[in-house]
Amino acid sequence: MIAQPLWILLLPLPILFWVLRSRGKLHFIFQYKAPQSQQAILHPQADLIADLIKARTTRHTPWLWLAGCAFIILAIARPQWWDFNHPSIRQGYDLMLAIDISGSMRAQDFNVQEKPVSRIDLLKKSVKQFISQRPNDRIGIILFADDALTFTPMSTDRALLDTFIDDIRTGLAGEKTALGEAVALAVERLQEMPSDSRLLILLTDGTNTAGSISPTTASRLAQQQAVRIFTVGIGSDDKVLFPRGPIEQAEIVTLPLNETLLRQLAADTSGQYFRASNPADMERILEEINRLVPSTIRDPAHAYKQEWYWLPLLIGLILLVLAESRLQTRALP
Repeated sequence: MIAQPLWILLLPLPILFWVLRSRGKLHFIFQYKAPQSQQAILHPQADLIADLIKARTTRHTPWLWLAGCAFIILAIARPQWWDFNHPSIRQGYDLMLAIDISGSMRAQDFNVQEKPVSRIDLLKKSVKQFISQRPNDRIGIILFADDALTFTPMSTDRALLDTFIDDIRTGLAGEKTALGEAVALAVERLQEMPSDSRLLILLTDGTNTAGSISPTTASRLAQQQAVRIFTVGIGSDDKVLFPRGPIEQAEIVTLPLNETLLRQLAADTSGQYFRASNPADMERILEEINRLVPSTIRDPAHAYKQEWYWLPLLIGLILLVLAESRLQTRALP
């Protein structure tokens, strides 16, 4: 199998180059004209020698040189050997993070270094730390409020995920909480992954208040697709500081959390429910999830492969060296 087959289109290029060179079409590229002050005849038979060299180089096809160039181009195209009878094996999960970005996530009921921190800001910091500790997982992110949307597809690029997490903020998808929609979308994204690796971590501070899919229906979908759901309830039961905007004064409000629903979602899918009432709880919860025994995943979509570009590269270099050696040692007739 060729990883970058478009490079194969360059295979005729060395032949075209040689044909044009032998016919004198590229003579102006290689011709050297000495400065006026240095022009001289260095040999009484210089013209004859030049004609002999030209006849010698144009009469014989440089097969070694052409073959060497062809092998170099083949190496650039990256030939690979794939063994589909031995799918790739890894230890980890295909993990989807569903993050609540409803208006209530602006509540500032956490304190870090004696400064109030909103739920969403604490969650972003904790999620980045969690992702850094999961090097073998493919991770995707779903955001949900009035609706659910795929924020990042499944990826192993940790730097890319960190960049996207920095851009998360409330208000991107409304003010309500479409919890059922978030679960259903996560199940849809995970159903293409190996069945023994599907995991959803649902991080929310509320209950289902929007969307056309109920949490019960979404839970049944998750059971059918073997998606385990770990639910994390965020926030305090006490009254919390809720900022209204840059001009309006902050209010003290109560934002209830439907723990019964979150517990049920986890129990129905063989997952687990956690409650994060302070920053220490959030760190402990994610560390506990991080200690899950990795699943051994046999992924037929990612078969075992080996890179073989080095072999045509080595052959090409040897042929080019032999071609140059013959050119240097060739005697005139």
